[in-house]
Amino acid sequence: MAIGPRFRRVAALQRPFVDRESLLAAFAAERARVGTGPRILNVTGVGGIGKSRLLRHLADSVGSDWRTATIDLQVPALRQPEDALAVLRGQFGAQGVRFDRFDIAYAVLWQRLHPHLRLTRTDLPFVEASSILTDIVDSVSGVPVFGTAIGLLKLLDKAASGTRERRRIRHDATLDALDGLPNSELGDAVTFLFAQDLRVAAQGRPYAVLVDTYEALVPSPARGGRTQLADWWLRDLIGQLDRGLVVVGSREPLRWEAHDPEWASVIRVCDLGGLPMASRLELLSAGGIDDRADQQTIARASAGLPFYLNLAVDTYQQTGRHSTDLVSREEI
Repeated sequence: MAIGPRFRRVAALQRPFVDRESLLAAFAAERARVGTGPRILNVTGVGGIGKSRLLRHLADSVGSDWRTATIDLQVPALRQPEDALAVLRGQFGAQGVRFDRFDIAYAVLWQRLHPHLRLTRTDLPFVEASSILTDIVDSVSGVPVFGTAIGLLKLLDKAASGTRERRRIRHDATLDALDGLPNSELGDAVTFLFAQDLRVAAQGRPYAVLVDTYEALVPSPARGGRTQLADWWLRDLIGQLDRGLVVVGSREPLRWEAHDPEWASVIRVCDLGGLPMASRLELLSAGGIDDRADQQTIARASAGLPFYLNLAVDTYQQTGRHSTDLVSREEI
């Protein structure tokens, strides 16, 4: 394998998206079922089969009538519920979703997790994107705030806002109960309020949540014990997302029915097989490999994996090597 930057591999994102008609049809069918309860489209397949590219394509294809947000569990921080929720909140918030109750609850949880810090614009995630947290921080003129639910609601009373929604928040039973909850239950309450705020926004515009690389959270095969509990927070969150569609990319089916049989009626599994020969040749032609003999050799060797095909195109464009040595074992 030649020494060089890996960055060139992103060129695959600009190449045509080929085949996958059956999966796209399943996605359309699941979108039509949104509003009937939680719905999960579980896209499965071996590494390199194109799950991540497919999820990006699905997010791009829903159109402006839908909101979308994505978390990639290959990022270690996003395997923690508080960080994953913050990322989802940021993406949906940028598309007009208000998370007033969640924002207050998250501030309380953040303070529990960082007791040596105070709530400020610079330290607490998404303060600038949250009108309610901005009002609270501004009401004390920049003095760092200690984040208890009761304390934050009292500060909200001082803020210059008397809308009906703000008055409802100041008397919300879930927010009132936060300070008395242990940390484990506080995290559950934060997830609950995220789902509740998103449910309100979904009345006028549905949403799709895309979860990539599930196996980074729960390696397969799961060995039991703590490993099997690694995704408890994800199951809790998705089970409450009943006004949208969740797409989960994983190497193996989720098998959440082992925890609760009701998941069997919620999850639709679609396995990604290798690309058909015509699609393999189309992808190679788009990458500039025009020699028919080279095309056939690479297409057969790839077993239909887009990862292999894109590696072959990258190597061909960089070195011009013939098909017999386009892709080394080291690169794969």
